[in-house]
Amino acid sequence: MEIKEFIENFADQFDETDASVLTPETVFHELEDYSSLVALSIIAMIDEEYGVTLKGCGYHYSGFVQYDSSKVGRMSYNPFSLVGKTILVTGAAGGIGRATSVECAKLGATLILTDINVEGLNETLGMLEGEGHTAEVANLTSQECLDDLVARLPKLDGFVSNAGVTKPMPVKFINKDDMERILSINTLAPVYLTQRLCRKKKLNEGASIVFTISVGGIYTTAPGNAMYGASKGALQVFMKNVALEMAPKVRCNSVNPGMVNTKLAGRSYSEEDMLKDMQTYPLKRYGEPQDVALAIVYLLSDASAWVTGHSLIIDGGKTLY
Repeated sequence: MEIKEFIENFADQFDETDASVLTPETVFHELEDYSSLVALSIIAMIDEEYGVTLKGCGYHYSGFVQYDSSKVGRMSYNPFSLVGKTILVTGAAGGIGRATSVECAKLGATLILTDINVEGLNETLGMLEGEGHTAEVANLTSQECLDDLVARLPKLDGFVSNAGVTKPMPVKFINKDDMERILSINTLAPVYLTQRLCRKKKLNEGASIVFTISVGGIYTTAPGNAMYGASKGALQVFMKNVALEMAPKVRCNSVNPGMVNTKLAGRSYSEEDMLKDMQTYPLKRYGEPQDVALAIVYLLSDASAWVTGHSLIIDGGKTLY
């Protein structure tokens, strides 16, 4: 093998380093342009071009290639990791709350799940990877239950508010009972829970709060959506105020999905109406709970460390029109 050819092929794996600065004595991991990805490229190039497989603790070729398998054997960097984080998820018995819990557990978080649905809550708990997760049956519209839950919580690195209900109703038929129920679950419960978490100092420095809101009533309107839109619009404004007041120690954002395939959507619209509505989305489908859950993971993770007060729209392009 010609050493000049080898050096040229070697240099091709770097973005900035030129072949002219390389010699058979160069220690490549000391180069400024070196990275684990470059090392993996070099290993692949040597295997492909010269039929030499680098393995074991190290490999040395003509004093030139020096390789530490402990550094480049696998890509361990993950800015979305939630390892070491304790996260509270409400509305965890199904839908977006369940999907969020599952994804957070996969990324190493310890979950505290809450919901009023005992059976669904236990099902979600059984789906989680890892150990140390707990479930708390709680009616978050009860001030007494809120106080009891918060008193027993450990310090949190994340809080995800997912619980929500809707009831399509023309404005002229809105009644006090329905309006108060929707506001109580969609708006007041997350507001009061957030207030208690802040007041009782249950949020670690660097913690992230994420509210699941909606595009409906905020970025889009539809007949019969006045009560739901009002409840979510109020929470949107609350989110921005929390972000402002809790900075820089705590971040607060929202995800704002379009229609997502959950029981909430299925109870509100007929299948025929849903199929017709899907065609108004540029991506020609409704979202899945995991689509929203992965966005929530981003907002919980250190990858979004410079993001606060933001509403992340996840709607298959619905609001482009």
